[in-house]
Amino acid sequence: MLYKWSTQDIPGGIKIVTATIAAAWTTITTAADPDVVGGKVIWIVPVGDSDAIVKSVVLWATWTVAVTTATAQTAECEYSVAIARATWNDA
Repeated sequence: MLYKWSTQDIPGGIKIVTATIAAAWTTITTAADPDVVGGKVIWIVPVGDSDAIVKSVVLWATWTVAVTTATAQTAECEYSVAIARATWNDA
């Protein structure tokens, strides 16, 4: 069995996590999600009105995703974070 990154199909390879940063905040940590274990962040996209530059996106070993912006948001903003999940295959 091989360990590989799977990004071929949305249900099997990519997990989309939503992170919402409140007004006047710079960081949010999402709830723990076992689907992101061993994954890798591949992109982040603002879904709502974002007026701050994303400084970092971290996938923690605690199954959570932390999004930090360079400055505080003036209003609540939502981000979609895509994570390529590690999968096993028999190749």
